[in-house]
Amino acid sequence: QTPARRHRELKAQGSSHCSRAQGFPQACLEQAAPAAKMTASAVFILDMKGKVIISRNYRGDVPMNCVERFSGHVLEAEANDERPVWLEHGTTYIYIKYNNLYIMAVTQRNSNAAMILLFLYRLVEVFKDYFKELEEESIRDNFVITYELMDEMMDFGYPQARLVPDTSQKRARFLPDGREVVATPA
Repeated sequence: QTPARRHRELKAQGSSHCSRAQGFPQACLEQAAPAAKMTASAVFILDMKGKVIISRNYRGDVPMNCVERFSGHVLEAEANDERPVWLEHGTTYIYIKYNNLYIMAVTQRNSNAAMILLFLYRLVEVFKDYFKELEEESIRDNFVITYELMDEMMDFGYPQARLVPDTSQKRARFLPDGREVVATPA
């Protein structure tokens, strides 16, 4: 059950667990959500130089300058010293490298890193299903669909059980070289 659904149920029951003054929906969802072992505060898709292509900050508890720390750490690390998970200044960085992209999640909670890695790999698979090829160009050309997919797959930092969204309509995009990118699962 998602935090948003739990919120709606509590509101329907007449619970006064949240109000607009508390900063709805974040404060409300914090109370309505069960203690989760797998939350990601933000997800970033970066190019090989560490520049942000797409980012989604789900919880707002991680500073956006964490990308600079990530870039410095990954670009300075030697090939044999690459670690997909590390903790720095209370923030956990979890990333995978695919083609010419880094897909990174950050959290300040005690989250299950293996589950977040699994989510990142699943995110790559969904993008590949929709865009045929996952590369910087396909993300930039289809950024609206990319945001829609990310929002369908994660709610307030909680991955959704059904990771293949079926609510997006079929949309075609064309890469500069004329290849068609169909935004519907293959």
